[in-house]
Amino acid sequence: MKTILSVILCCLSFLSFAQNTECDSLFSRSIALYNDEEIDSSLSYWLQIVHTFSDTSSCYKNSLHNIPLVYEQLEDFENAKLWITKILEKDLNNFDPGTGIMEPYANYHHNACMQMARILSKEKKYEEGLNYLLWAETKYPYETFSATSFEKRAVSIAMWKAEFYLENNQKEKAIWVLVNKAIDVDVFFRKPDWGGFTSVDFYSRISQRALDLIDEVYGFDSFKEAFNEALQKVKTERAFIEKNGKQTKAKIGMFILYGNSYRLGSSDKKFNAAKFKKQIQNTRFWTMLKEKESAKS
Repeated sequence: MKTILSVILCCLSFLSFAQNTECDSLFSRSIALYNDEEIDSSLSYWLQIVHTFSDTSSCYKNSLHNIPLVYEQLEDFENAKLWITKILEKDLNNFDPGTGIMEPYANYHHNACMQMARILSKEKKYEEGLNYLLWAETKYPYETFSATSFEKRAVSIAMWKAEFYLENNQKEKAIWVLVNKAIDVDVFFRKPDWGGFTSVDFYSRISQRALDLIDEVYGFDSFKEAFNEALQKVKTERAFIEKNGKQTKAKIGMFILYGNSYRLGSSDKKFNAAKFKKQIQNTRFWTMLKEKESAKS
């Protein structure tokens, strides 16, 4: 019995290896066709792979990822959205290897949400697109060991959200999204398992976009005065972040500005209202606001 079982396992292992080899071969052929701009032919190979091979193989997952991208390229948005939905419904490991050192993980679900938001933007379905951006932030956050890459993506999502609000003629909502991100600078509150953080200027671009809108909607003087008043009323509440598998105490700072609620995280459990105010006034956004105000006077 033991001998028979060993033979079966060897056969199964050989069969799995053969299937993976065939799958990889088809995938390589499809990439070559795509690079030769034979888009339809490469797509048919990827469709063949996902209908034929195990969903645990890397070539299956890579094919599944590529299919909606090609449909989007062909401007077949309905099929693109259909396959994005398939990705979101699949139990895929987002920590599978990615494309390289700057993209160490596959992030199947996060990237699917971002692609869906992009397509919905092309279709001018901004409210629906905002829901997928929210998923990309919360339900399927960007996985990386680098706090730098994580924050760069967070800033990018905020910029997208603001543009969606602007397309819906919601300028005040766009300002709220941009300012909240520009002053919420404690990356380690959102990414406590960080592996490195470089001194990259994430915030000048998003701050400039916010300030352009602020000048148009409120004016710098009026906004700064209202902002200062709001900062006198910062409230805090306890929060928790998970670090190294353990729950660690943290803090949330909150205030209301022009009817919108701002929430900032701090990985320092001892942060109080005064420290939140000081942190905000040390941000790139606050410096740029003061510079703009001075230039106007």
